[in-house]
Amino acid sequence: MDAPITEDMSQLFGAGDMYMTVEDVYKFDEALLSGQLISKKGVGRLLQKGAGKYGFGMYDFGDYHISRGVLYGYESANVFTKDHTKKVILLTNARDRSSKKAFYIYTRKILEIMEKN
Repeated sequence: MDAPITEDMSQLFGAGDMYMTVEDVYKFDEALLSGQLISKKGVGRLLQKGAGKYGFGMYDFGDYHISRGVLYGYESANVFTKDHTKKVILLTNARDRSSKKAFYIYTRKILEIMEKN
């Protein structure tokens, strides 16, 4: 049997040293998108599409933006629609490496359900 892989998490600063609840992420989104954290112009720049789908910290998937975090078995997604009316926040400690696009699929399905309601 192979020995489990252990990671040195002592130098992660920000990725491994902090955490947020779903409520915290939601409050962050509300403050960010309303211009309370940075100016509305800054928010526009943050959400600006760069080369490909990735811009300044967010991926642009047409009708929604997504920011993902991945760290040794943990994964998160912070998603909001372009009109900022719908938000999806996914946090997990069970990352499935066999399906790298799983969070995008889950996000799309959740947004589709939200559109119907």
